[in-house]
Amino acid sequence: GKNSLRRIRTYFVADCKRGQRRNTRRLRHNPETARHHRMGITVLVVGSGGREHAICWRVLRDRPDAKVYCAPGNGGIGTIATLVPIDASAINDLLRWAKTNQPDLVIVGPEEPSALGLVDRLLAAGIRAFGPSAAAARLEASKAWASTLLNRAGIPIPKSATFDQPEDA
Repeated sequence: GKNSLRRIRTYFVADCKRGQRRNTRRLRHNPETARHHRMGITVLVVGSGGREHAICWRVLRDRPDAKVYCAPGNGGIGTIATLVPIDASAINDLLRWAKTNQPDLVIVGPEEPSALGLVDRLLAAGIRAFGPSAAAARLEASKAWASTLLNRAGIPIPKSATFDQPEDA
């Protein structure tokens, strides 16, 4: 009723005044959320570039208690996250690792694993994943396919052509 809305508003305003601190009384009402705030979260970031380094850094900045893994990662990422020696395009191996280690979230950075269907397969296995589906990743992974699609839809794009043989280009 009206009192419960006032209580929620009071908690929200109090949280805003305190900055990023969370009201632990509210967390008790959702056991799943409360568990993560007590124990930290586990995140797997797939990729080895600057984008993935920034993602790992940001997760740790927002959640210092998080356990961050990166597959395959690089030397810079290795200073802030645990590297997993699995190539980003090894979809079956990444899926097996995720099923075994049960991360709370998998973040897929590069286009290749997304285009190969990693996010789709993780979601089908019941593992939370963030990244484009295989169908959505196709827009980025195949420029020829994207150009054909945009032309069919009547969306103006720069002139382009696709060739099978280098001599024809």
